[in-house]
Amino acid sequence: MPHASLLFFCVATGVSLLSTTSFGLPLLGFAPYLSFIFLKHPLKHLLWKSFLCGLMMDFLQSSLPFGYCSLSYVLTSLILYRQKWLFFHDKLISLAIFSSFFSLIHSVSQILLFDLTKKTLAFSWKHLLSELVMMPLCDGLYAFIGFTMPSLIYTYIKKHGFRWRFIKN
Repeated sequence: MPHASLLFFCVATGVSLLSTTSFGLPLLGFAPYLSFIFLKHPLKHLLWKSFLCGLMMDFLQSSLPFGYCSLSYVLTSLILYRQKWLFFHDKLISLAIFSSFFSLIHSVSQILLFDLTKKTLAFSWKHLLSELVMMPLCDGLYAFIGFTMPSLIYTYIKKHGFRWRFIKN
């Protein structure tokens, strides 16, 4: 897919803007984009792009100290980079699965780094279930619907052409 990295970045930026504004979607908008970068680029590019995506989230969020998201994105990227060998680079479904793992590690790192903000964190089973189970699953579903499915449709149309299957001539 030509310029997939730029397209993925634009979609991720749009979802990130929607998730931090009025809609309040509990999605980690840049997880699929960074997962794509994980699978296609070296560590140096990944760390810079993780830092820049985190910096964008720092500008969009006011509840956390500035630099908190950047630090969390870079730490998550460093932790997960060595695990990329577990995923198939040529399978698009790996993008959704890797996005779920990115979201899970990001949630854990945010919980561990939360002490830096000097805010109290009330632990509950509901909170842990939502942060460590539901959010990664939703992020994986978002990656599949927003990134994997359009890529599969694009390659199918490119290969077979755009024909109406339901209309008989």
